[in-house]
Amino acid sequence: MLFPWPRVRFVGINFSMRHIAIAIALVLGLAAPADAETRAHWQPPRCGVVDGDGAISFTRDAGRTITPTTNDPRPLQYVFGVVPQAKANTLLAVDSRGTVQTSADAGCSWRVLGRVTGLDVPRLTAGPGAEAYVWDQNGPALYRVDGTAVTALPPVDDTGAGVAALAVDPYLPRHVRVVLTDGTVRDSHDAGRSFRTTAAPVRPDLFVYSAAIDPLNPWHITIGTMSEGVYTTWTGGRQWRQASLGARVNAFSVAMSPTNPLVVWVQGIDLAENAAGVPSEGRHIYRSTDGGRTFRVAVDHKPGQVTLVNGTLLAPGPDPNVLYFVFGTSFANYGTDLFRYDAHRDRLSLWHNDYDGIKSIAFNPRDPRVMYLGFAVERAGG
Repeated sequence: MLFPWPRVRFVGINFSMRHIAIAIALVLGLAAPADAETRAHWQPPRCGVVDGDGAISFTRDAGRTITPTTNDPRPLQYVFGVVPQAKANTLLAVDSRGTVQTSADAGCSWRVLGRVTGLDVPRLTAGPGAEAYVWDQNGPALYRVDGTAVTALPPVDDTGAGVAALAVDPYLPRHVRVVLTDGTVRDSHDAGRSFRTTAAPVRPDLFVYSAAIDPLNPWHITIGTMSEGVYTTWTGGRQWRQASLGARVNAFSVAMSPTNPLVVWVQGIDLAENAAGVPSEGRHIYRSTDGGRTFRVAVDHKPGQVTLVNGTLLAPGPDPNVLYFVFGTSFANYGTDLFRYDAHRDRLSLWHNDYDGIKSIAFNPRDPRVMYLGFAVERAGG
């Protein structure tokens, strides 16, 4: 059961002490309870070669150079999730084959921990302790990882809707919140063993491409939808507000800054601009600095220079001004562009590599210059 935080009423507005504590943490720039300890005990990787299957590595210089691996990755492997855990120097990863891997030395070596089945696009969310969850993007399957144990849990939902986002409450780790692809919000208070609906969709027939749940305050959620752009809630889905992006916008990817969740990034396509044949084709990355209430265009699609495809991977860095995003393809042996956008300087840079794509990006808690990369591999040796 959710901890019964006492409630306080000010000038007709009903707050809980939990919300007040979260607000104070945001104002003072405090992290979740375990974050400071996690950073203190972590170290950057101390190796020049990654020992593993070749589909996971790291860069120390924003992608200019990528640490070599002992093995060449096998074709048709996609590492959809890489996450650091609270335990010092420990990471988890999961790929399209359902292989769950772990590293205990900050990403220098990887070993198979277990396997999951029935997931088309497996994603990972780490909790504030030893727990983590493997979930299926756009599907209901769910697994829990506790240390070295990988356990199948009942499906998140049985209505046919999939999961668009999953988060673990940093203050109450048994509280797991999911947003479904129809916009429903469901909560578990028993570490994922059962879920109940706590908020209905914005409206019937809504389709959610992507969602982001505030890592400090799970009541703050932003969703990207088909044709209707972005909606944001600060009440766990009980009330939603639509952001003004354009008359009709497909918002394919949504991501929040891990250090300042007031910064929200969205990649989408303005359908009116696309129909009008504008140079950007209506494809943009948008940025919000007020938690998803309002957005402005940060990066435009520029054919031959900046390629934005539907569902571009967005990876906000620890600096809330910085976003990494990716374009990669095996077509014509193109490889991958890893972009870095600095909103403070309005500066875009990129480094190219020969991998077929990057499907996941994470940052070392102690040294955020170290970026862990989970690759898409479609060709032998690349």
